[in-house]
Amino acid sequence: MKIADREAFKDWQSYYREFSRGRDIDYFESAVAKHKRIDRLLGNFFEFAKYYFPAVCKAEFATWHKKYVSYVVENDQCYAVIKVSRDMAKSSVTAMLIVYLCFKGEFKTLGYFSHIQDQAENLLKPVRLAFEKNLALIRDFGLQQGSPWTNTRFTTVKGVSFRAIGAGQNPRGEKGEDADRFDIEIFDDFDDPEVCRNAERLDNNWKYVEGDCYPAMHTSGKRRIIHLNNKIDEDCIIERAWNKAAKLKNPLRITVNLVDRNGKSNWPEAFTDEECKEMITLSGDEADTEYFNNPVKKGKLFQKDWFTFKELPRLSFYKYLVAYLDGGFKKTKTSDTKALVLMGAMNGELHVRKVYVDNVSIGTMIDWHYDLKRYLDEHQATAQWWMEEVFLLGLLHDHFDESAKTRGFRIPILGDKRQKPDKDLRIGNTAGYFERGNIVFDISMKDDRFTERLIRQYLRFRVGLSNIEKDGPDAMEGAIFKLHEMMASGNSTIAMEKRPRNKYKI
Repeated sequence: MKIADREAFKDWQSYYREFSRGRDIDYFESAVAKHKRIDRLLGNFFEFAKYYFPAVCKAEFATWHKKYVSYVVENDQCYAVIKVSRDMAKSSVTAMLIVYLCFKGEFKTLGYFSHIQDQAENLLKPVRLAFEKNLALIRDFGLQQGSPWTNTRFTTVKGVSFRAIGAGQNPRGEKGEDADRFDIEIFDDFDDPEVCRNAERLDNNWKYVEGDCYPAMHTSGKRRIIHLNNKIDEDCIIERAWNKAAKLKNPLRITVNLVDRNGKSNWPEAFTDEECKEMITLSGDEADTEYFNNPVKKGKLFQKDWFTFKELPRLSFYKYLVAYLDGGFKKTKTSDTKALVLMGAMNGELHVRKVYVDNVSIGTMIDWHYDLKRYLDEHQATAQWWMEEVFLLGLLHDHFDESAKTRGFRIPILGDKRQKPDKDLRIGNTAGYFERGNIVFDISMKDDRFTERLIRQYLRFRVGLSNIEKDGPDAMEGAIFKLHEMMASGNSTIAMEKRPRNKYKI
């Protein structure tokens, strides 16, 4: 075992011991006094936690702890999304909350989800150890160990069951298992950096959460869903849960950073301002992600602040407009990202007017073209349509022809016969346009999901890496090349309009 692994193991062991150790027991307490004390503790989570877990409750609860716990306790149908900084005791407080709700009889089945099952087991282990070894709990509530009683799944003598589940595993259980649906689902550290770097895997994980996990709960009755994670990427599960919460009735959404905007500790009972400042300094660039829920992607070649948005001229004012498609290489329906971009040239700038970037079927990709054609027609504009010749001849001619039969006309798409240099070299060579502010996006695209995905592809772009998405930047490069080719071969007159002041940047 490596030194770092040994240290991490020691930290986990110390963490577990804190849940196993209860307070000293008063063996002379009368039965009446004991009954009153238990009733009082079950009526207040914070007193319950301090009494049974004194080794865990080393500091007073933070303001956000109190808001989070009170919401979950008071609402038996709830959806809580907590974007929380590292080292803010989210898992510890949640473990104590689970024990508290269990002894109050608030649920019968709980699912604890993390990015892998081992991590889910680690996060649920404090609950199991509290039932097994915390003598204060055992004295007041009795032995809890029922059957089965394993690291992955355990059930109390009263039939309350707990499961540790990794992303992608069946949350509905297996034959022979208790068929009860979940009353509580907790997603803790469910996001994984490798998954967030792969849009298709991220989409699959979110589909798993929405399609497999949520429906494994009761439609009526008690239903508590809790998401806890720091925001590790601009697009991640905790962010998608945050956006979903905004559409639900009575959700709880809290963002918890290590310090506030004035640099003051958000948990002053545990960390001083100076301690927080020191840790932020030690973490360097990673502090934005780990402590501020702000995963700024600096990029190796393309920088985030190079992507500029502003109000652009009417489409009918452009002399040069190009729609360029990167259709992907693989001949499967949904195996690769496809990208279609509309760009125009004006006033020495290259304007991005519309983009489509996604993992879609060929049929949907063709639908994009007809949607873009309607968009151009509505704005009395015309574009040249291009795609790489090898795609057009080898894959898509028949599909476009078939679509034309049902729609009544064919998109006049041309094959780009250019002998293209290396893709990474071509994309990398466009960085100068962005850096100098020559490429501008229309302000209407700022919150568009396709635009966001395109920008993520640029920020994640690395020369020489083949396992990252780059179809959007490749389509952009094709459009840029065609615009320059059109301007060089045509007359130099470009439709002009008063240049708006640049107000908007991301």
